[in-house]
Amino acid sequence: MDNYKRLLIVIVTIVIQLPVLGSISYAQNDDYDLPDIGINIYKSELKSRSVDDIHSEAAKDVREGNYDAAIDLLDYIINRIENNPAVKLSNYVPKIYSNRARAKLFNGDFYGALEDANRAVKLAGERAQRNKGYRHSDSYIFFNRGMVRQDMRRNKKALGDYNTAIALNPNIGYYYNDQGIVLLRLGRENEACKSFRKAIDMGVKESKKPYNSVCQ
Repeated sequence: MDNYKRLLIVIVTIVIQLPVLGSISYAQNDDYDLPDIGINIYKSELKSRSVDDIHSEAAKDVREGNYDAAIDLLDYIINRIENNPAVKLSNYVPKIYSNRARAKLFNGDFYGALEDANRAVKLAGERAQRNKGYRHSDSYIFFNRGMVRQDMRRNKKALGDYNTAIALNPNIGYYYNDQGIVLLRLGRENEACKSFRKAIDMGVKESKKPYNSVCQ
């Protein structure tokens, strides 16, 4: 009889606790039971837009410092590219990876940025083989990888990227400014001063401070 009473008490206790356990289970799975309708609508809206259009918005976000938003858009684009072999060979794909590298760099993800920057350079090289040469605009891709390497203190490799960027497009002052910074880190002051002077002549105000402190 005692065993029967004990069993009855256990059963009653479980029945009483069932609503509580159910509410705990629901709370733990709340994110899954209540989908974010706003995100779904946004993704649906992206599907109707061209890759070029979305990339332009992402590039604008990078310029304006909205790095998380830019990365989200570029993630979406790259997922579309990777699942579409025809788009994968398009000429603008290297720049998409390069822009995501830039956004990740400014967001503090150095290794993620380097991975994307290397991918961008690789794709640009493959495109150059197909088209028998690099484009003038590929300088941006090498410059971006140089920035990543510079921030990671890989100065010799950063210098190589800046040299390539300048060879492809010698008309951008910021290329010379960052070239000067890594030359200075490498102890090559005379060359650094020439780079800073060139950048100043091209209107880069940021180059005046290192030039005045080292080269005067």
